Amino acid sequence: NLERGALLHEVYEAMATRYIGRQRDILDDEARAEVLRIADEAIARWRELVPPPGENVFESEANEIRRAAIAFLEMERALMRAGDRGEWWKLEVEFGDDARPGAYDLGDGRTLRIHGRVDRVDRLPDGALRVIDYKTGKSSYHQKSLKKPPFDGGRQLQPAIYAAALQQVLGERIARFEYRFPTERGESEIVAYEEQEMRPAVQIVRDLLEQADSGAFLPTTDGRDCGICDCKPICRVGRDGFSTISPRAVWAQENIDLEVFRIMRGLRGVASPVEDEA
Repeated sequence: NLERGALLHEVYEAMATRYIGRQRDILDDEARAEVLRIADEAIARWRELVPPPGENVFESEANEIRRAAIAFLEMERALMRAGDRGEWWKLEVEFGDDARPGAYDLGDGRTLRIHGRVDRVDRLPDGALRVIDYKTGKSSYHQKSLKKPPFDGGRQLQPAIYAAALQQVLGERIARFEYRFPTERGESEIVAYEEQEMRPAVQIVRDLLEQADSGAFLPTTDGRDCGICDCKPICRVGRDGFSTISPRAVWAQENIDLEVFRIMRGLRGVASPVEDEA
């Protein structure tokens, strides 16, 4: 849930803050005790803010947080031992306000204003930067696949947009963006985007803006998208066991051959019945 995710991000940030500038010290035995101290401090603060329904629930959730803290440490240790030479440089970098405006260059004379925050920026041996974004759930939603269209049809644009905005804000080259999943559920997975891999995203962003400029705000054709959307109550999205039920997504699937879905079909690699017959 949101509280668990925020708490874990707090733990990860605190641990990185204590070791920034001396990160190889995380290989020492005392680093394990340190990350557990940080986790227990955060757990105690959150217990005051969000009282648990009972001691059994509290202990179960507290132990899960402690395991996630250890998973974070072990993930960073494993990368270091495997030869990763990125130096932790900046933490919790926010952009998009008046002091630090963020923008995504659309390449046609327009820019898109961006507001966001990333968990960590590393300095790589060649001087370029690597952006790290921690995720506390499973990696399946963010995984890349040859079976998916580029950037999952516009669903996975954050790496490209954030990297470009940060490059403008920091004035330095962003060579890589990584989602890291330092929890048991995330299995310490890394989903990475290289610099050249992110460049084609600009055309997808243009296409999405063209769709919005047309005045047609279309529902997704895949009801699974609705499971992570904050607008579920508006669209009457419900659950049937483990499945998400989205009436508007069902309607979109039934009407995918309409001309208004032309851009969405192109982005998601979906052919309409009319195109199939042709």
